[in-house]
Amino acid sequence: MRKRARTDLCGGRSVMVVPTATSWYTAGRAVTYRYPNEQDATVLWYHDHAMGINRLNMMAGLFGLYVIRDEEEEALDLPPSKYEIPLVLFDRMLRPDGQLYYPVSEVDGAPWIPEFFGDAVLVNGKISPYLEVEARPYRFRLANVSNGRFYNLSLTSGDNFHQIATDQGLLPAPVALSTVFLAPAERTDVIVDFSRAQGQQIVLRNGAVDILKFRVAGIRACGSHASCGAAPRGKNCGERGGENTLPDARRKC
Repeated sequence: MRKRARTDLCGGRSVMVVPTATSWYTAGRAVTYRYPNEQDATVLWYHDHAMGINRLNMMAGLFGLYVIRDEEEEALDLPPSKYEIPLVLFDRMLRPDGQLYYPVSEVDGAPWIPEFFGDAVLVNGKISPYLEVEARPYRFRLANVSNGRFYNLSLTSGDNFHQIATDQGLLPAPVALSTVFLAPAERTDVIVDFSRAQGQQIVLRNGAVDILKFRVAGIRACGSHASCGAAPRGKNCGERGGENTLPDARRKC
């Protein structure tokens, strides 16, 4: 069977426009998808949705995020882009040699399984990564791209998340949450303030499982979102850093 793919956009308020009659394609072919992106500021995510092998293509990493912005959001006093980090959550199974493993059923001719739950949770493609942050507010764009797993997220510091947006854009006002619950394909947009955590290590947990460590700088950053100094070089998301530094999910876009 030839490998095939079909791109699906989640959250877009538009009708997909494809220049061919068949929206799925195989190796060696290219299809251009056009979306007007005429909607409120939000994060959209795209992924493969080819019939019959969606689960395998997703396992291989055929997904990504992109951000839509508008004047209303830009007028708000939110952390600037340097302090805005996408966190893409998904689970995987790994074989002893480190290769991905996807289980199949024991039914002849019907290898598909209805749901998949991995034994390792990855954040932006890494297991148990860390992120060095300044002692200031950060904006995190959370997305659950797991096959069947739900996430119940909390911070070991006991601090709240301040939710400012959902899948479809900004909320009327921030909502303080001690936990964030994410279903598969769900996104949320939260602020976490590290201002009072200088020199500490705070862990993002899914239930009782640690999935991401925040290493907070020992010096408090300035109070203004717009005028804060540069992040620690070589450790922030998207820059060259340590072996298990959190990578930038936006590189997939």
